[in-house]
Amino acid sequence: MITAALTFTMTVCGSLTAAAASELTAESKPATQYTIDANQEVYALLDFEDTAEFENATKGQIASPDTLDIYDENGKLVWSQTAYAFLDQDAPDTANPSLWRDTQLNHIYGLLK
Repeated sequence: MITAALTFTMTVCGSLTAAAASELTAESKPATQYTIDANQEVYALLDFEDTAEFENATKGQIASPDTLDIYDENGKLVWSQTAYAFLDQDAPDTANPSLWRDTQLNHIYGLLK
C-alpha cells in the first residue's frame, strides 16, 4: 500500500505542468481530507514510537554547535540550520509523517566519531 501511495505521489508530482507549477505559492493551506487519510495510514503502518533511528543518528556524537551557520569568504550567510527548526515539531497534516521523520534525522548535525 505504501509503495502504491508513493508511486501515485511521484506520478502526480512529476506530471505538474508549467501552468500548474506557476500557480504554486508559499501560502500555507490546510491538508485535504485525502492527504489526512493517507498520512493516517502511514501512522498506522509504521511504529513512530520507535526512536532507534534517532539513537543511531546521534551515536558517537562528540559535539555539535547550538546553531550551524555557514558563511562564504565574503561573510555572506549561505546556509543556516536554524531555518529548519520547525522540524523539531510533529509532522503537520500536510506532510507525510515518514518523510518528515527522515528529514528530522537529516537535521541532526555535529562531530561524530
